[in-house]
Amino acid sequence: MDIPAPTYVAATDFQTIVHMIHNLEHAAAERKVTHELLDHYQTRLDEYAVIYQHATAVGSQRAKLYELQALLLHLGGDQQKALTCLNQARMLMAPGDPFVSSIAATLSSVQVAPKPVHRKKRDIKKWIVLIAAPFAMVILVIIFLFISGSVNGGSAALGETPSAGAIVLNVISIIIGILAVVDFMLLPLWIIFLVQDIANNKHIASGGVYPLKNKTAAIVFAAIFGFWAWVYTYQKDAWKFWLNLVLNVLTFGFFGIASWIWSLIDLAVHPEEWYAQFR
Repeated sequence: MDIPAPTYVAATDFQTIVHMIHNLEHAAAERKVTHELLDHYQTRLDEYAVIYQHATAVGSQRAKLYELQALLLHLGGDQQKALTCLNQARMLMAPGDPFVSSIAATLSSVQVAPKPVHRKKRDIKKWIVLIAAPFAMVILVIIFLFISGSVNGGSAALGETPSAGAIVLNVISIIIGILAVVDFMLLPLWIIFLVQDIANNKHIASGGVYPLKNKTAAIVFAAIFGFWAWVYTYQKDAWKFWLNLVLNVLTFGFFGIASWIWSLIDLAVHPEEWYAQFR
């Protein structure tokens, strides 16, 4: 959870960030940018980012963090990431606010072709089938057991050996039952994959406007599925998913409460911008 810094301290820190932006701009104009200078400023920026990157209490001031990061990337030669940071800064800025640096203002007006992300529309039918499958298998087991009882007749009550047909049906019922249990256990995965593929298809249809991930879905998944929700943010949270899966297996599920609380808090504290960064 972010703890907003005192107003005076925050104001002073952001004045320092503005000063760093101006210093970089002057260094660039005088051709005095060095790797040592960039590394030093990157270290200082990282320290401020820990405090303010997700501190919504400071409002649009957070845009200056991204502007400084964009300058560091630009001067370091990574134009694509610099533009991404400037776009993030623009999202945080109040309407009409200018960039601190003229370099940032110039860069933001230049259209840099993004790296192509080749996305294809995904077929969601397989996930719907997998979600419906365990329920259908349960119905099949009930039907087979009923047929088995009818085929066997009253022989079981008389202590006679069940008929071959009844034995076959019982074996099939056991196999289908095991498959149904496994599928029920994996239902969180199928549901998350279904939601992801639906979002992917909407993302393509909207020309990239519709987000691939969103905070509301992540919180709902965490509230219902616990640590399985980290599959939704697997690109950034893979280690959390596997750690909790192992801990739950080793504790026979007793770690589940802790996993549920951890996942719910973890996915709730991230701002919407964090989810918008997924590609």
